[in-house]
Amino acid sequence: MGLKSLFRRHDNDNDEASSSNPPPSYSDADKSHDHGPPAAQDAPSYERPTYPGDSTIVPATLKFPPRLNVYLSWNSGRTFHLGTSGEEKLFAVSTSWAVMGMKKPLLTIYDGPEKTDPVLAETSPLNYTMSQRSTITLPPGAATNPGTAPLVINLKYEYSLKTIVFSFTLAVPPPPSRKGDPPQEEAFEWRSTFGDEVKHLTGGSVFSSGWKLVRLWGPENRSGAAGPGFASDGKEIVAVMARSMSASMTKSALFAFMGTGLTGQMGAQWELVALASAIQMWWAWTTGTGLHALRGGAIA
Repeated sequence: MGLKSLFRRHDNDNDEASSSNPPPSYSDADKSHDHGPPAAQDAPSYERPTYPGDSTIVPATLKFPPRLNVYLSWNSGRTFHLGTSGEEKLFAVSTSWAVMGMKKPLLTIYDGPEKTDPVLAETSPLNYTMSQRSTITLPPGAATNPGTAPLVINLKYEYSLKTIVFSFTLAVPPPPSRKGDPPQEEAFEWRSTFGDEVKHLTGGSVFSSGWKLVRLWGPENRSGAAGPGFASDGKEIVAVMARSMSASMTKSALFAFMGTGLTGQMGAQWELVALASAIQMWWAWTTGTGLHALRGGAIA
C-alpha cells in the first residue's frame, strides 16, 4: 500500500486520541495550591472558529508569520522556499538524499532565503525500524539559548490498521494564568484530514486534504466533541498543513497556525518544531520517503 493511501485512511471522521498517558493538567495542579480559578475557567473560549483568516483573532506568533506557503522551484535544484507570497520568500529549505545511518540531514531549514543564512532546524531521515522515528534538531540559538546544547526532538510515526499519525512531545510555557510556573511537557499529533481546516486554508475546495496538528494535553472543547478548531475527540487544533489546490505548479503546500498556536503562548521553540515537523511530514508524503519501511510494518 502506498504512503499516500495510508494517509487517507485516517480522515476527519476517524481521529483517535493518543494512547499516551498525559501528565497532570494545569487545572489538576491548581487543586494543590491557590492560584485563583481553575485553568479551565481562565482559558479563553474555544467555542468559536479560530481559523487564520478570522478577523477576531489577533495573530501574535513569535518567530513565523501566521501562514506560510511552500514554493518549489525547478531552477533551484534541491532547495525550496517558505514565504507569504511568491515575491516574499522568507525561509530556504535544502534537501538531500540522506538515508538512515548517514549523518547528513534530510531537510535543513534556514533563517532566511539563502542557504548561507543561519540554520533553524535539521530533520533526519526516517529510521527504518519498528520504532519508525526521525529527529528534528534545533541548533543553539535557534529558538534555544545560545551556547546551550542542540535540542533534539523525536518525531514518531505510529500506525495501525485504522490510523497513521506523526507525534512529538515538547515542553511549552504555562498558560498566562499560570505565569511563573515551569514549562510542562505536552504531546502533539499530526493527523490527516479532509476537514474544514484544510478547506478554509485552500479557499474552500471540496477536494482539499492535508494534516492537522492536535494538542493532546491542552485545553479541550467543553462539549467534548468536534467543533470549529477542534478534532472529533474534542482536542484543540493548533496548526494545519494543506496540499495546495493552486493551479501554480510551484505553490505546493500551505501551512498555518491555529487557535493557541496563533497566540505565541507556546513559544518560538514550539512554532519552529511545529513547522519543521509539518515540512518533514509533507516531504515524506511528496517523495515517498520511508515508503518501504511503512510497507513492512503493521499495515500491509
